[in-house]
Amino acid sequence: MRKTFKKITAAVMAVTTLAVGSVGITASASDVSPCYSGPTGYVSFGNGAQAGIYRDSTQISLSTDGGNSSYVSVKLSSAAYTTLSEKSGTTYDDTDGYVSHSYSGTGITSARGYHVAGSYSVNTSR
Repeated sequence: MRKTFKKITAAVMAVTTLAVGSVGITASASDVSPCYSGPTGYVSFGNGAQAGIYRDSTQISLSTDGGNSSYVSVKLSSAAYTTLSEKSGTTYDDTDGYVSHSYSGTGITSARGYHVAGSYSVNTSR
């Protein structure tokens, strides 16, 4: 039984790794990053850019590293929560190649972010 469980776990991990890698190569505005196993997820997209999302029950953090692009932005598209420090939907942007924004609250159970780097964009979820 234990050996079977290890084999199943290894197979699931291999598929998850493959899915994460493939999203990083072809990310676009319509792609949603996979569900990550931990509270933090990063996905690479277009021109060396990287989108980051973190969520626990009291905080959401979104970031975009523009890679070779100077214009970057993040937006909390939606979230499920009891309280949140500010509404979702506001875009935070910068022209220095990196932007991040955090939200504090209570009872946070999900978050969706939208990240832009130059002409590339990607959705993340956590």
